Amino acid sequence: MSLQVVRGLAAASVVVAHAFRVPATEGFLVDGRLANIAAAGVDVFFVLSGVIIFLVAGGSPSAFMRRRFLRVMPLYYVATIPYIVVAVLASGVIEPDRLATSYLFWGAWGDRISVPYIAVGWTLNFEMLFYLSAALVIWARHWALVLIAVYAAAWFGRVQWGWPVLQVIGNPIILEFLMGVAIAALWRRWQWNSRALAWTMVIAGVAALIALPSRDGALMWMPDVLNGKVAFERVVWWGIPAALIVAGALGIEARKSFLTYLGDASYSVYLGHSLLMSAFLRLPPMQADILALIIFTYGMTIGIALHEFVEKPLLAYLHRRRASPQLAPA
Repeated sequence: MSLQVVRGLAAASVVVAHAFRVPATEGFLVDGRLANIAAAGVDVFFVLSGVIIFLVAGGSPSAFMRRRFLRVMPLYYVATIPYIVVAVLASGVIEPDRLATSYLFWGAWGDRISVPYIAVGWTLNFEMLFYLSAALVIWARHWALVLIAVYAAAWFGRVQWGWPVLQVIGNPIILEFLMGVAIAALWRRWQWNSRALAWTMVIAGVAALIALPSRDGALMWMPDVLNGKVAFERVVWWGIPAALIVAGALGIEARKSFLTYLGDASYSVYLGHSLLMSAFLRLPPMQADILALIIFTYGMTIGIALHEFVEKPLLAYLHRRRASPQLAPA
């Protein structure tokens, strides 16, 4: 339950990171610092993913991938549609590489890395890569050593030649998934049930995010994260504190509350919050902090609405389809 709280807060922090970068002027909170710190919510998601996949992985590789696909793909595909419509209305063209990246979860095309129409979807490309890797390890444990060797070789090739495919496969950001796997393995062996220790880790992680240098937005500059230029630095400054937060959360029990609900809605919030966000610049001039808070409220509202009116009915429909006797395997 505590991981759900972390998931919800991570989603809200990503909304803060984007909402507080929209205003054209600075304010008390809109000075770049808060947005930079809040962007680490993405890194928390990566570490969380490693933890959860390690703890829930089981059964056959095909069953594992089917569960992951059903959880991730349908909502993502539906949520992408309005982003495409907005982009086409604005530019008059559909970009084939971005369309392919959006629906195939792969961004390395030719000599560059493309970004999906939902900008934060770049993280799901790495998620899918991680899921495929996990499925191979479920199939046969020796694949773990093979994948480590491939990752190391791709890292070396990325540094030497900079090919986009190697920038994806050998990207340092993947270390954050592996941090999550390591945390889950340690948790399974030595569960830390001391609330004092757990809270110490969480507080240390948050304090580190606040205290460590944010590089004035350089660590959240997507092109340099995708090509690996700042990804390792991001892992150090944001990934390690994120790992502390997630590790600590494992040792804390959380009661059902709005924060756990926010965790349930986190995927929808993550995907939906940035739709038409820049349109708020057309509002009459106002103080930057007020504008940022309005945009944040809008982003959270859109995300929760997507959860209630699209994600929940869609998942319920898919679960009914899976449970239908007519669809059961012979």
